[in-house]
Amino acid sequence: MTSMTSMTSTTSTTSTSSSSTGTAVCGDGVVEGDEVCDDGQNGDNDDACTDHCAAPTCGDELVQASLGEQCDEGAANADEAACTSTCKLATCGDGLVNASTFQLEQCDDANTVNDDGCSNACALHCCPDMLLLCGRFWLGLADGTWHDLPGGHPQYVSPGLAMLADGRGLAVYTHDDSLNYVTHADGVWTWASPVAPASATIPSVRAHTGGFHVAYQGLDLVEYYAHFDGTIWDPTAESITEGEALGTITTLADEAVYLFHDQGGALAVTTRSPVWQPPVVVDADGGDSRPNLITMTGGAELLAADGDRYYVREAGQWSPAGVLAGDIPPGRTPALVALPAGRAAAAWRTAEDIVEVAFYDLATDAWTAPTPIGNSEGWPAIAAGTGGADVVVAHGSLPPGVDVVIETLVDDAWTDLAFGNGGGDPSFAALTSRPSP
Repeated sequence: MTSMTSMTSTTSTTSTSSSSTGTAVCGDGVVEGDEVCDDGQNGDNDDACTDHCAAPTCGDELVQASLGEQCDEGAANADEAACTSTCKLATCGDGLVNASTFQLEQCDDANTVNDDGCSNACALHCCPDMLLLCGRFWLGLADGTWHDLPGGHPQYVSPGLAMLADGRGLAVYTHDDSLNYVTHADGVWTWASPVAPASATIPSVRAHTGGFHVAYQGLDLVEYYAHFDGTIWDPTAESITEGEALGTITTLADEAVYLFHDQGGALAVTTRSPVWQPPVVVDADGGDSRPNLITMTGGAELLAADGDRYYVREAGQWSPAGVLAGDIPPGRTPALVALPAGRAAAAWRTAEDIVEVAFYDLATDAWTAPTPIGNSEGWPAIAAGTGGADVVVAHGSLPPGVDVVIETLVDDAWTDLAFGNGGGDPSFAALTSRPSP
């Protein structure tokens, strides 16, 4: 007993002395100074005493599996980082929104409901139901990752882009004086052989229940029609007309409708039923930009825009020109998208590089005042939202060449998220959404 007491006393005296002189040595097997423990630095940082002579804990930069840790970045642990504040690897479904380059989550509601506004891929509003292209790259909206399109062609700049209700997509563009295309299905893009000779003008494409209507300009400057059913192109080069420049195609009751400026400068429209019908003049005084045309819902048939003027077709009759208030630069026509219940939205870039959006309501035949939503170096693309979003707008950022920005309208509030550019030119983004079945 006397010997043990002596030994204990000696140890205590040594510990006190070491502590007072600051000479505690982690790894000497003696608990001294600020040490919590000292197991001789046995090389096991996952036991009761780490090689730092401290109890294992999240934040000590040592990964302790016995505590359930998957990572430990010390002071860099954070709920929005790759390693969370609980030393777990960030993952979709953990209830933490991780916006770092590790995950690029837009949301995380920790459930498995895919259509509640936050998808099972932690993307806002089921963004996997949308396609976004920028240059020769496409963005996986579910994971925020850019991917190369097949074919390796730099001329993917702002292709014509459309999507079917079953999720298949088609992008059409010109390269080496030819109409080229890539198809999308189940997250995979596939390139195929060129379809026909074509000029460098960006083709126009719209989806319908039987496939895709496409309008493009040939090398002879004639406007041609082509149809793709998802497998076969037929026809590939059916002459529509020879106007001033390529117009825009849409679909009405599955028939192709083409809006263009005729050689006299008038705004005109023709329908393929089942062959192209004689053009109908919408406005004898056409504008100086490529017109736009969409198929409406809720009573109206078509909505056309030509510069800052718009026209509505109901029961086969076109309305007189109306004016879309906003700072729309000369020579440009807003991007258009149809919305439910006879509504539509338009987006454009002002002369001051501001992206503005306005909404049209058929019931009042009126547009809302433009709302500025961001700054852009390029012309915006617009699509109907999916999930809880009303509309989605994609545009390049300022300063130029940096990001593609996605602006989303939910419950009358705009939010934005930048996605880099993948190496493409964010001045030219193409966006479309999957229509309702």
